[in-house]
Amino acid sequence: MAIIRVEKKSNYVVMDKTGLEDDRLSFKAKGMLAYLLGKPDNWSARISHLQTVGTDGETAVKSGLKELEKYGYLKKYPVRDEKGRIEEWESIIREIPESCPEVDFP
Repeated sequence: MAIIRVEKKSNYVVMDKTGLEDDRLSFKAKGMLAYLLGKPDNWSARISHLQTVGTDGETAVKSGLKELEKYGYLKKYPVRDEKGRIEEWESIIREIPESCPEVDFP
C-alpha cells in the first residue's frame, strides 16, 4: 500500500502513537482518541457535541469512551460542590494509558 503525504501547515496534530497501535482498541476508539487529543488543553466537550462531529450516535460515542476508559486512556473525576455533592464529572484523556490492574499493556 502506498503512503501519500500532504504538505502540512499549522493545522496538524503531534501525538504519541501508543493509542493508535494498541491492538485492544477498536478503530472507533482510536479515532475518538486522536480527535480528542487534537484539541487544545483544557478544551471540553459533551457527548452531544461528539455526536455532531461524526456519524456515530450517542450509543456509539458512549461505547467508544467506555473503551478508552477501560484501557486507561480516559479517567473520570467527580467535581463536587461546597457540600461535597457531585455536580458533574470531569474526564481527562491521556496519550499513554494510565496503568490499569485488569490489563497488561506497557
